[in-house]
Amino acid sequence: MNRSTRLFRWCVGGMFAAWTLWSVLMAFVGEPFSLPLLRALVRVSVVLIPALAYVHFVVKDREDFWAFRHNWRQGLLVGTVLSSLFFVMIVAQNSGRIFSLPVGFAVWFNFIIVSPLVEEMMFRRVILEHLKSVTSTSRAILLESLLFSLLHLPWWFLSGKQQGVALVAALVSLFVYGVVFSVAVHYTKSIWAALLPHWINNLVILSFST
Repeated sequence: MNRSTRLFRWCVGGMFAAWTLWSVLMAFVGEPFSLPLLRALVRVSVVLIPALAYVHFVVKDREDFWAFRHNWRQGLLVGTVLSSLFFVMIVAQNSGRIFSLPVGFAVWFNFIIVSPLVEEMMFRRVILEHLKSVTSTSRAILLESLLFSLLHLPWWFLSGKQQGVALVAALVSLFVYGVVFSVAVHYTKSIWAALLPHWINNLVILSFST
């Protein structure tokens, strides 16, 4: 096993271990671990820190590694198309329900803006790019999408937010989202192709949940 693979496993394993531990604390201890702002800061940190660590110690050519500048027009175009499709789909699924924008700094920071950002940085850049270097692109996309889905499992399961068939359906849905986002980033070489629809998806879903 080479150095980059060892560090990759440590970063990904550390992310899952840290979020699982915090989910246990939130579910069984409650406050202060479950306070919205603290939860948001931890959620972002457990994803962002391993991503930055991997790039610092492994990636040699870091210029626009996160793909914010490269092909940004194409990325925004694809992202806009996907955002529109997600918007129509979610609105159709919630026909008759009230659409109301969420309120509260912690909600916007965690669920709508920053968490999607760091998730795209970690999953569609660090994890996907590393896996593509050690296996086929199709396998890399499927495995990375599975990891993306499973990161949401600890809190959903421990908190009872999703149970039984609903839990499985939610995980499958996230896996599909992961595949779509990964394919979009792979072909456009721009993180915007996934980040923009990720933002819109979370915003619209939360707007129907409040």
